[in-house]
Amino acid sequence: MATVDDFKKCDIDIRGIDATEMEQRILDFVKENPGASFATMSQRIPDFDGDLGWEAGKPFINVIIWMGMSAQAMVATNNLIRSDRLVAKWTSPLNYYFDGRALKLPVAAEPDTYETLHWVPLVFFTPEQLQ
Repeated sequence: MATVDDFKKCDIDIRGIDATEMEQRILDFVKENPGASFATMSQRIPDFDGDLGWEAGKPFINVIIWMGMSAQAMVATNNLIRSDRLVAKWTSPLNYYFDGRALKLPVAAEPDTYETLHWVPLVFFTPEQLQ
């Protein structure tokens, strides 16, 4: 299992990163695999895996979205969610254990601010898959 010390927090400037190709890879994958987790995408989408950690940020302090992704994957996932082409849903961490990769952090019970790092296990769908 990944631990916090295994990854760098994302403190790079991601504004100039072109993630168009990665966006398409993620969309294609989720269309074929509804409910895909970060663990599955990291294993099966080329160049998704990396050494960056994605923190939720304000207003949620110490909430980790995922650790172990490339800058392109982080930008692409964020772009897809913000443009309503991808929907993230909270899930049980058991889905990640089943997929073979989970974070070694306490699971966040709800969106909140925590004293220590907590993880939000998410799975992904296209809007059409949820209709």
